[in-house]
Amino acid sequence: MSSIFTYDNYFTPYVNKFAKVTLDTDRRTKLATVIGNRIKEREKSKGRKLFEQEITIYRKTYMQTAGDLVLEQHLGLYNIVDYDKIFDDNRISFLNQAAPKKNIDVVTFNYGLFPMVYKKTYRKSIFICMLSKTDFYICGVGTPNIIDMYSRSDLLVSDYYKARGKSGFYGFERLTPISSNLGDFIELIS
Repeated sequence: MSSIFTYDNYFTPYVNKFAKVTLDTDRRTKLATVIGNRIKEREKSKGRKLFEQEITIYRKTYMQTAGDLVLEQHLGLYNIVDYDKIFDDNRISFLNQAAPKKNIDVVTFNYGLFPMVYKKTYRKSIFICMLSKTDFYICGVGTPNIIDMYSRSDLLVSDYYKARGKSGFYGFERLTPISSNLGDFIELIS
């Protein structure tokens, strides 16, 4: 009998292992202001309010950037995230910009959904769960082998992403926790 893949079975039992981080007011306010200003610019250039589907990109940008900011805050770092570049078309994690030889993904995902990964992964990933606009779990680091072994395309809701080689990661118990000690963190992602 195969097990049922539910969030309650594969995520919830491990939350005590995760670092819970509340994004500080300065970072959160700065991010919200940058995104809010971009939305106002787009509305002004279009001469109308943006449609809901147009707003989705800003929600995704908030989530992705907030993941980087949460990691920055957890490690006691400042100014790793360049707010002027959060809308770049070829955006890469700010962690990779700060430590370019590490080449690691930061996967930020909404609570209640399995995080999206490629069916075949070639680098380590840090998984960060967004509980709300302010609260996050840093779930840990997964190696390519762990990510590939513990992902399934049927965990994704969208056929669009399945068709593009994505799957849902469920191996939260296999992730290595992330210490707030910068030296330990650098060793972990090496």
